[in-house]
Amino acid sequence: MDNSIQAHQKELCNKLWAMANALRGNDFRNKSHQRKLPEPTDVTAEVFALSKTLFSELWDGYTPLRLLGVTLGDVSDNETVQLSMFQDDQKDRARKLDQTVDQLRSKFGVTAISRGSVTDATKRVGRKYKAQLEEDKPK
Repeated sequence: MDNSIQAHQKELCNKLWAMANALRGNDFRNKSHQRKLPEPTDVTAEVFALSKTLFSELWDGYTPLRLLGVTLGDVSDNETVQLSMFQDDQKDRARKLDQTVDQLRSKFGVTAISRGSVTDATKRVGRKYKAQLEEDKPK
C-alpha cells in the first residue's frame, strides 16, 4: 500500500474502522472485498496487514491485474475513540514508531526511510556472509 495514503490519513488525525480492496483483471472484471475492524486504528502495520489479507483473498495469484485499489472507510477522529480497559503496549510502540517515521519523512523527504519489504531486500540479505563463505572455501 502506498505510504501517501497512510500519511494523508494520519495528517487528518483520523483512525479508520474499515478498509476495502478492489481488483480489475485483464478481462476487465472487477472484484472487491471489504472488512470492518473490531476497533479503529491508525497504526501503519495493521493497515498494511489488513490490505495484504484482503488482497490475498481476492487475487488468485495468476490473473494479470489492470487495477488495484485501496479504500479507507468509516473514518473517525482521534477524539471519539472508546478507550480499552486493557492497554496494548505493542500498539503504543507501533504508533510511536509511525510518528518517528512520519517526522523523518517530513524533515528529509518521503524517500528518507522505507519498509524493508519494499526494497527487495531478499536478494541482498546474507550477501556479505555468502561472500565470506566463498572466500573461505578450499581451492
